Formats: sequence, structure tokens, C-alpha cells
Amino acid sequence: MTDKRDTSETALLVAGPTRARMLYIASLLVILLLGGSFVALIGLGLIVSGEGPFVGVFLFGGVIIDFVMIVGLLLDLGRNQYWIDGTTVVERRIRSNRRRDLLTEPIRADETPRLIIGETGTRPMVLPLRDPYRNGKPIAAHHLRALADIVSNRPDGSDEGIRDIAEGLREMAADPFGLRH
Repeated sequence: MTDKRDTSETALLVAGPTRARMLYIASLLVILLLGGSFVALIGLGLIVSGEGPFVGVFLFGGVIIDFVMIVGLLLDLGRNQYWIDGTTVVERRIRSNRRRDLLTEPIRADETPRLIIGETGTRPMVLPLRDPYRNGKPIAAHHLRALADIVSNRPDGSDEGIRDIAEGLREMAADPFGLRH
């Protein structure tokens, strides 16, 4: 199946989990499910037989820990992916995609660094400017410059807050690790 998006105007910002990571997580899930089922059967058998209720509770606790690990792995698998499509940032989520137009939506930045796109009353899109799948390395400099260009072309681009965001994106592109001060 081919991708119908125009790749000339599309730039991937945060890639999300790779296929290798997805296979790794899937194999861990299988191992945890098999191990958890085995531990649950042993624990329930010990509780029912009256051999040692404390041992059964201990083993049953292992299944609870197993369940928590499985939920954590599934949440890791469902992390978001972001890309620019024209002047719009698209966020791929587990169930659907969200789109926010950088020219019209309110934008603010925080120190993390990340862009927060959207109204405060609604659930805003939070765009990390450091890729969590690349050990927190900044997203590519040309993507940061593209974001800065889009933000500076907003109708309210002369607003001091918008200019500060665009300038901050350009500074991050020029010095991604913040070594120059």
C-alpha cells in the first residue's frame, strides 16, 4: 500500500517506535503473558490446595506486577508520531490523527522544550522538540527551521511572543545542544 501524502511538503518530526522496537515489545508481551499465566496457575493451585496461602499470595502478586509491565509496554508502543504537512502539524495517535494548523492555532512554548499548539480549554497538542526515540536528541535542524518559518509567517507574526518562539526554534536549530551562550 502506498502513502498518498505529498512527500514534498511533508516532514517527519518525531518518528515513533521503529519496527525493531515494535517486534521487541511484541516478543516481551508474549513472554510476559506466558510467564504470567504459569505463575497464576501455580499461585491459584497453592491457594486452593491450602499448601501455603502466603506463597500463593506472593505468586499472585507476581502476576499483578506482570500485568503492570504489560500495560507499560503497550503504552510505550502507542507513543505518538508527529509530522508537518504544509502548515499543519499532524499527530498520529493510537486511535486517530490530530491536526493543528500552525498559522491559526494559538502557540506557546515551554522550557522542556516543546511547542504547545491549541486552545488552553481544549486538549492542546504537545509537540516535543527533542525526540524521545532518539534519547532526547533534538529533532533535525531543517525541521526546526521549517517550524520557525511557518510560525513567523502567521498573521500575528509581529507579536513579540510569536517572534520569540520563532527565534528560539532557529537558535535550537543552530545550536541543538545549547553549547553556545
